[in-house]
Amino acid sequence: MTERCLEEMARLCASRGIPFGAVVIPYDAMVGPRWAEFAAQQPPPAMDPAYPERRLAALFDRLGVPHVAMRPVFEARLDEYLPCRDGHLGPSGHRLTAATLHECLATAGLVPPP
Repeated sequence: MTERCLEEMARLCASRGIPFGAVVIPYDAMVGPRWAEFAAQQPPPAMDPAYPERRLAALFDRLGVPHVAMRPVFEARLDEYLPCRDGHLGPSGHRLTAATLHECLATAGLVPPP
């Protein structure tokens, strides 16, 4: 269902000449030190923390939709990403996401460089 909704959003934007991009924000338990505890509580089969990003990347690549997966960014900068609260980004996580998106937009020439 999620993929169908995203496909329709991409189609509608394209039909109206509106750029469409995506940002994939992971559930906070899938990032950093909480992953092992979270994964241990799940029934078999073992979960793959990168699965959502891979699946969505494949969809967005097929649709030609630019996208940013934030899990690798958060993993590399846990000190800025954490803490999260009940699956929501904290202020520092929002700042890191905004800075990453600005960098991507600047690389694409859509905004001035940081």
